[in-house]
Amino acid sequence: KEAAAAAAAAMQQQLLLQQQLLQQQQELMTRGLRFRTTKMFQTRTYDFLLRNTGKVALQYQWRWLLLLAGETGGEEHEEETEPGMFSVTPVEGTVGAGAAQRVTVRYAPVDVEGSHERLLSCRIPNLANPEAQPVLRVSGTSECPLVHFELGSSDYLQRRPPEFASVEVGTPVLEFSSRGVKIRQTRRFYVVNPTAFSYEFEWVDETGDVAVSALFNCHTPRGVIHSGKKYEMVFDFTPETLDLRECRYKFNILGKLSVPFLVVGQAIEPDILFDQARLNFGSVLLGAKQRQVVRIENKEELPFAFAFDKVMDTNTETRSVVSVAPTQGTVPAQGMVEVEVTFAPFTEEQYNYNLVCRVKKKTTFLTCNIKGEGYTIHESMTIRSAHDTVQLQPSVPTPIDFGRVQVNDRAVRVVTLANNGRYNLDFKWQRPGEKAGPGARFLQVTPEIGSLAKGEKCSIEVAFQPTSESHLDKVRLLCRITNGNTYVLQLTGQGAPPGLHFSFRKFDFGPCFLSTHTSRPYTAVLTITNREQKDVSYDVNWENKEHLEVSAGASVLQPNEKRDVTFTFMPKDIVHYDEVVPFEINQLYTIPVSISGEGTVPRVELVNPAHKLLNLGALREGETARRTVKVVCKSKVATPFSLEGVDLSQYSIAVQPTQPMELRPKEQRAIEFVFTPKQRLRPFSAEVQASVAGIMRPFLTLSGACQGVEVFLDAKTVSFGPVVQGATVYRKVLLTNSGDIGVHFAWDVKALGADFTVQPQEGFVQGHNDLTIEFQFHPTQAGRDTILEAVPCFIQNAPSLQLNLTGSCLERPAQPAEVLRFQTPVRQSQQKQIKVTNPTGQPWTVRPQIENDNFSVLPLLLELRPHETATYTVVYTPTVTTYRPSTITNLMLPATTTTSGAGGTGGARQGGGGGNVSTSSKDTPQTSKEAAKEAALREAQLREEGLERGTLFIPLPTGEAKLYALEGIAEAPLAAGVVEKEVQCKVLHTERLVVQNWLKVPQRFKVTRNFPTDSGAVVKGLDDIDVPPQASRDYKFTFLSYKDSTRVTGTVTFTNEDTKEYLFYQCAFKTLPAPPLETVVLRAPVRQRLRKEITVENPLPDKTITLTAKCDSTEITFPPSVVVPPASEAKFPVTYFPLVFRAGDTPAKLVLSCPELGEFPHQLILSTLPAGTERTIRFTCQLGQQQTQMVRFQHYARVNAEFQCKFGDPKPTVFVKTNGQAVIKVAPAPAVTPAAAALQ
Repeated sequence: KEAAAAAAAAMQQQLLLQQQLLQQQQELMTRGLRFRTTKMFQTRTYDFLLRNTGKVALQYQWRWLLLLAGETGGEEHEEETEPGMFSVTPVEGTVGAGAAQRVTVRYAPVDVEGSHERLLSCRIPNLANPEAQPVLRVSGTSECPLVHFELGSSDYLQRRPPEFASVEVGTPVLEFSSRGVKIRQTRRFYVVNPTAFSYEFEWVDETGDVAVSALFNCHTPRGVIHSGKKYEMVFDFTPETLDLRECRYKFNILGKLSVPFLVVGQAIEPDILFDQARLNFGSVLLGAKQRQVVRIENKEELPFAFAFDKVMDTNTETRSVVSVAPTQGTVPAQGMVEVEVTFAPFTEEQYNYNLVCRVKKKTTFLTCNIKGEGYTIHESMTIRSAHDTVQLQPSVPTPIDFGRVQVNDRAVRVVTLANNGRYNLDFKWQRPGEKAGPGARFLQVTPEIGSLAKGEKCSIEVAFQPTSESHLDKVRLLCRITNGNTYVLQLTGQGAPPGLHFSFRKFDFGPCFLSTHTSRPYTAVLTITNREQKDVSYDVNWENKEHLEVSAGASVLQPNEKRDVTFTFMPKDIVHYDEVVPFEINQLYTIPVSISGEGTVPRVELVNPAHKLLNLGALREGETARRTVKVVCKSKVATPFSLEGVDLSQYSIAVQPTQPMELRPKEQRAIEFVFTPKQRLRPFSAEVQASVAGIMRPFLTLSGACQGVEVFLDAKTVSFGPVVQGATVYRKVLLTNSGDIGVHFAWDVKALGADFTVQPQEGFVQGHNDLTIEFQFHPTQAGRDTILEAVPCFIQNAPSLQLNLTGSCLERPAQPAEVLRFQTPVRQSQQKQIKVTNPTGQPWTVRPQIENDNFSVLPLLLELRPHETATYTVVYTPTVTTYRPSTITNLMLPATTTTSGAGGTGGARQGGGGGNVSTSSKDTPQTSKEAAKEAALREAQLREEGLERGTLFIPLPTGEAKLYALEGIAEAPLAAGVVEKEVQCKVLHTERLVVQNWLKVPQRFKVTRNFPTDSGAVVKGLDDIDVPPQASRDYKFTFLSYKDSTRVTGTVTFTNEDTKEYLFYQCAFKTLPAPPLETVVLRAPVRQRLRKEITVENPLPDKTITLTAKCDSTEITFPPSVVVPPASEAKFPVTYFPLVFRAGDTPAKLVLSCPELGEFPHQLILSTLPAGTERTIRFTCQLGQQQTQMVRFQHYARVNAEFQCKFGDPKPTVFVKTNGQAVIKVAPAPAVTPAAAALQ
């Protein structure tokens, strides 16, 4: 920092300023000005100097003061904007230090009031003596003339040649100027009679030269001019030469006055010319044309006609080398005409011409020099043959024979093109069209297009390369030289394939059995014969595939030699095969051989698929069963089928027929099976195989038997052992029917008593089948042994069977093995797991029992494999809130848990294969008395605190059981959802909430919407909602915020007033700026006010708001504020007052705001219309008199402005103007308060 401060100090320099204040000084060369008596409509001027004697620039501004008589007899001055007869030039300006400015004062009376007097005051700021402002007294006297000529000013008398005779000073001059000779010019002017009487007049020619007088003509030689009127005079002038001519006239007022009058005329050469004096076409090919454009420009105000002289060349036999278009025409005033000049040489030489254009009424003609040169192309084309070189002649066909060319071979001829001229040449070959035959497409030209510089040569290859059999029959190939000759090649030749003969080009094997379904392949033999007179080689470009093999390779055939090629078709899939085997001849030509075929499978099937398993039945000895089946051929080709070799004699079954047969497609045959058992047979199943297309395939399966009866149980006594009261033990017994006939059975259920059940109680056992019978022992009385002997099972048509059952009942555990405690929000679930182990070698099926519907266990049926440990999931899902603030303490006390072990009353006993049940909780063993006492105290505490409890009883297949105590605390519910939304303020937003009924009965919920009241937001919705059992419904409420950039949070609660259960949602809305609430279109003419009222609303029910406004457009006015009572509307007036016209629409933004409700944006579309015409000012004044009217207008802008006043009169008027316009400086009007503006 210190280094930076030192560097900044080093960069500082001292700057000395000196100022000298000077005041302006001036010196006026005159103090007063009096004009001589001046006739009305005439003008006198006077010049004087305004000198700046100071050392600074002097600014000045002249103004006219009207002299008025004061009340005390003195003079008073009043500024006059337009004094009428007096004017000063310049009106304002700046004079440099030590310089002088010439000032001209003009006196031009337009009335005959007599004496005129004004004060000319000069306003100079910062004058050394402010009271010494220069003032001139200007006066003059006017008189009425006898006649007045309304002619423009002319300085001809000052620049008149001295050789002409003198004329009187002040002689009126009428001047003519003609662009070109023999053009009549006409001038019109008025002669005014300002007197009070009428008189006659006449024009008298006093020139004395008849030739000069003939050039001028007066069309109004005499007439009468009435008092106060005008008379139009007409003269014309027609020049013959460019000389200056004068004609003297006298204007005679009969008996009163004679006024000399000078008429002057002169012709001027028209300003018409070429835009360029020469055109150079350069070198142009003979026979070609080169074009350039030259323009004839007319800078005059009149059109002129023109015509070109024809350009002829004596060396071209009256043919024109240069031509123009158009050859004649008219050049418009202040316009031009484009003339196209064409240069077309006929010989090789240089040309130089002058193009002549004659313009009518112009004494001289226009010329343009034309230069150019003609040239031609000089080339030669030759072709080389085996012996010599041939020169080609233009347009003469030159024959070229390619001979016999083998397909895909290439024959080439070389053509040489040479450029022997002085200029570059371009060439292009034109290929023959479709009419030349198919062989023409095999022609190649390289290059087809190109350019040759002078002295260069180019070798061009013309090749014939046929790719198929074709021929050339005098095909014309053209080479065109650009702007030159054309050379013609006449081509002949033949493209021929090799002379090999194939016995076939296409072979179709048709449908063939897949190689996996037949024992023989399919083959085809192709014979190739050489019919050429020379050796021909061929090669097969083929790689054998799994479905097609070709036994051929590269080979050479001598003339008339034959060779066989074998194709082996072995389809692998049921698809259509299309292959092309290419034979390459002499490595130039390829002959394709198409091989096709289709893979199929031999399909001989049963007409009835149900016969696939053919049951011959269970017969008695000596009975006969016959079964007939039909087979159908579904192959695409004839299929061999045979049952030869099928031996079913061991089953006493005969088959007819057995001899081979060939089934055509869709053909059916019947096959009969005869079953004649001679002895008892156990049920059998024999598979019959048939030969299909030489391959053995499964055909059908035969089954049958000779029936018999034999039923027995696999055990005589079933022992269940000790079983805990309430538990169930399962034992299984196998009922076996080893006979051939099924039998019915039924158990004597009454003999089982109340502690035993059997499933199934009755049923049917198929022959040679087993049936599992399950017995269940579920004792209900503890301490009792149960023994049932000879429980009968009745068998249909056979002696009954007997079974002994034994078992004993143990007491149920008095204390739970473990207490499972749950604590979760209401309608939420909490899970805990219990492990069950099967230590035995038998599979278990465990069905737990649970009390209290709010507790559940998964799975309901648990199957355990031997020595497997599985997990039970206990789920607590409360539907009623049990948590209260008074129960916050001592809710979860340690519970008594009795672990499994020796001496446990309800635990699993050691030994005997008992199962083990454990949980993840760690409990401390206690004595039985202490556990009982603590359980009683715990139960009382639960009743007082309102906790939920239940029990889980798990009976084990070993007869043991486990008891678990369940405790649950249901806390207040969690939020059913959280709503986070961004919404625009001032825009109504609808939100949907899902209300779920968790009960099996309908519920009606009371809806409470809790949102802050001072947030500027309004939340509305229904106060209750009905939801069907275990269903859901959507609840809709609306949110409307009046403030932006705020965050409004709240809750929506749904309460069942009967049960006091509830669910709620947490809502948070972030408000964004509001969009335009309304688009207001305001369209008004310039400087016209348009008033529009905007409706504003106060939704607050108990508070008055005050809205303030702001707008980004200065053309909009409005009151500073508007007060809106509670829950009502008000009108806010807006006034649109455009001051400047703008095309199109202009957007603007109007914002109303208040602290309570935020901003109310509105979109304004402003459009202006053109201002209409102001009121008409009418003047009524006699000739020679003057009338003054005051025009008032109001300045609306709030800044200073300058207004320009212009007269848009279409014709000369007598209104007084200064340089055609007047500048008015206007200060802004007093400031208008917004309230006053709103009332306007």
